[in-house]
This record gives sequence, structure tokens and C-alpha cells, in this order.
Amino acid sequence: MTLLTLVAAGSTQAQPTLAPWIQSGQGPLTAQARQQVEDYLAYWADQLHQGQGGSVGLARRKLTEPLLGDSSPSFKATYSTACSRHLTKALQSAHVLVRINAMMVAQHLVESNAVALIKKGLADASPGGRFAAGRAALNLVRSNQPLSKQDERAVISCIGTACSQETCWPVQVELIRVLGTFSSIEAAGALLGQMDRLVVRRAAQPAMPIGAELDGLTRLFRSFLLNRGSMPEPTKRMMVVVAYRYMRLSAGSLQVDLNSEPLREDYASMVGLCDHILHELVDLPQDQIPPSTEQAVDAGRWDHVLAVCAGWETVLVRRTGFKPELLRVPDVTRPAGTVQ
Repeated sequence: MTLLTLVAAGSTQAQPTLAPWIQSGQGPLTAQARQQVEDYLAYWADQLHQGQGGSVGLARRKLTEPLLGDSSPSFKATYSTACSRHLTKALQSAHVLVRINAMMVAQHLVESNAVALIKKGLADASPGGRFAAGRAALNLVRSNQPLSKQDERAVISCIGTACSQETCWPVQVELIRVLGTFSSIEAAGALLGQMDRLVVRRAAQPAMPIGAELDGLTRLFRSFLLNRGSMPEPTKRMMVVVAYRYMRLSAGSLQVDLNSEPLREDYASMVGLCDHILHELVDLPQDQIPPSTEQAVDAGRWDHVLAVCAGWETVLVRRTGFKPELLRVPDVTRPAGTVQ
């Protein structure tokens, strides 16, 4: 039985395919088997890099297939290490479609191989390439494949760095979504830091989706409620700052004419979430903090919510020692084309 089956594919060059038993074998591959894997990867990675017609999609599928199904862990580890080397050329292609498809393969690699390629993808010159890297990171985190602590920290670090430099909204949203998927303290700090940086930009562009931040902050707050006492004090104080700023930002955004009802619902949900966070994390007697905004949110009384925000600012500055500049929120810009 040969290790590699060659199948004619309507061209002068045969297409290599890996025999199933190579993929399911336990233990290290033999030298001959490793060479067959190298030949397989060299061919399909070259097809991906050439990017001719439908070869990109076919090459992506062929490169991904050995990582799916019943392939053994030892095979996946060997294959992933070799595949990451062969994908480097595709990630340097002048064609963004090739780079995007390379990222779609990268998300299935195991151990540290996916992390290294995603880091390269986040530096792509094209927003499409960076979005694909963000989506690859999101799928990697959501997969059943557990990340080591070292790889998790590496993903959080490179996503946080990319997020602070990103100028394209869809990419920014995808990166925020990745940070919101983790449950570690490092991820919490990164998520809160990025949300805090986004307030000024959001105030200038209130019509941009806010769902990723809403989901991330919701998960973080639930984690806090389930693990009281485990969140460091600096992270809790940062969460208070973000909750206050997003509550005020969201109420201000709801005072302008937003054409999207789902967006309005997300902003309203953000107001309610931030209100709950402030009441839970600010350690003062109930008679010394502003009342709940629940009824005002239900009635759509955003002017009342903003008045409550002013009360929170006073409490946070005078009673809990927050600096006013940390709480500052710009006025929300009315979207172009809306009527005052």
C-alpha cells in the first residue's frame, strides 16, 4: 500500500491526496510519511498561492480537510507545523483573496501554529485580510481545541494591539468580539481598555453597531457575578469607568435619530447593563447612589437617563475618587441625513 495516492485531475500534473490511514495513525509519522505530507502540502499550498480561477477554494478545502474529522492528534500536530510553513507564502500574496483563504486554513491549525499565522494576518494591509484574521481568531477561541495559557495570552496580546491600531469598523468589531469571548483577567483588562478607547470614536459615529461590546461586557459582568472576589480591584474600577461612559454614550446616542431599530435596542440594553454594573460594583449605601434607570429605559426617557448619569459622575468623583477626565464623554454627533 502506498502512502500517497496520485489522482489525475484533468491536468498534466497529478493532484496528491493523503491516504486515510496516514491521518488516523497514532504516534510519530515515519520519515517517509512526513515526506508524503510535505509533498501534499507543497502542491496544495502552491495552488492556493497561484490563485487561479476556482483553485483557491479547492486548495483551501484540501489544506483544511486533513485537520477535520477523525485525524489523530499526533497527525494534526505534525501536519499543522508543516502547514504553517507552507502557508507563509500565501500570506504574502499580492491577492487579498489568497490571503483571506490562507487565514481560513490557519484557524484549524493546532497548538501554537494558528496563533503565529493569525498574528501575521492581523498586520495585513487590507481590511479584508485583517477581518479574516480576526474571524480566524474568533473561530479558534470558540472551537473545541483548548488553547494553552501561553497561546491564550499571545492571542489576547496581539488582538489588543491590533484593536488599538485598527481604523476599519468591521475589523474593530470582530476584534472586540474575540476579546469578549475569553474569560481570563487579562482578556477582561484588554476588552475594557479597548472599549474605553472607543468611546470618542463611537460618539462621532453613533450609527455603528454596538453588539460586540454589549456581548463582551455582558459576559464579563456575568463572570464577575459568578466569581465574586476574584476580580482585581483595578479591573473592577476600570469596569466602573467603562460602564459609566457607555451608559452616558448610549443614552446620548438614543437621543439622535438612529434609523436602525436593532441598534436602538442594543443601545437601550447597554444602558440597562451599565446601570446594573454601577449599582453592583460601586460600594456605597443605596441611599447615596442614583436610582435605577429601568423605568426610564422602558419609557424611552433618555433625558432622564442622562440626568442620572450626571448624578453618577458626582458620586464617582466625590465619593469614590475617580478623576473627572476619566469619565468624560463627548457629545454624540447626529448622523448625517437625520432631521434635528
